[in-house]
Amino acid sequence: MDYKIISFDLDGTLFGPDMEISRENSRALAELVSRGVTVIANTGRTYWELPETARNESAFRYYSYSNGAVLYDKKTDTVLRSACMPNTLTSPIFDLLRTYRVSICVHAHGNGHLDINGHNEENYISHRVPEGFRIMYFSCIKATPEFERFLYETDAFESIVAFFADESERLECIEKLREIDGIFVVSTAATNIEIVSKKAGKGHGLHALCDRLGIDRAATIAVGDSVNDVDHILSAGLGLAMENAVPAAKEAAAAVVCRNTEPVAQYILDHYIAN
Repeated sequence: MDYKIISFDLDGTLFGPDMEISRENSRALAELVSRGVTVIANTGRTYWELPETARNESAFRYYSYSNGAVLYDKKTDTVLRSACMPNTLTSPIFDLLRTYRVSICVHAHGNGHLDINGHNEENYISHRVPEGFRIMYFSCIKATPEFERFLYETDAFESIVAFFADESERLECIEKLREIDGIFVVSTAATNIEIVSKKAGKGHGLHALCDRLGIDRAATIAVGDSVNDVDHILSAGLGLAMENAVPAAKEAAAAVVCRNTEPVAQYILDHYIAN
């Protein structure tokens, strides 16, 4: 197959343990572009949560962010597709979340927002927020005053992320969220849930770019490592999972590739493009 688009998850895939794109991966991305392949960053993060190096990576023109809620063209500074959740949909979700012990982060207009009153290490640890998320929360998320008012008055949320202090509450909440039409619920960490519109999802982001560029969906590769990559992997002509991926991602994939400590872009170039 002559692959035309490669869709890369970032955390746990293209990013190494330092949460950056390695020089080897950057060189391989440039080589893929020189061969006429479009590479897309397809991430659960919102745009301004990305490291500056990822936002400035020259090989990436297109970004599908907040789990496919937004498809963005960096070259023209244009949102090509938006699948955000309106206030009428998110208000009942916030009503439900408020009945649990949760720490909420919301994505809107390319930024992440947290409650300034709970923006401290002790609070995040008590809500089982993993270290990687805590680092991101303190480095690139907006600590927002009057947070509850912000939640109920803002329209067009890209995604809602909630970490739970108690696992039984998390599982109960998931069951109740399944009764709300129009949303899709995944977990990007063992202690959280992430909520997006059913029109979002990394797979829909990839398909939207295919349609935009007039490229057959069969001529695509998607690679990822997490539960929110399952639809991403299944949506592509060739779905690949990282060696460090969760079991569900590996089960969905046609093949398992290298670990994220190795240059996955180079691996794909060598095994699926060069020959």
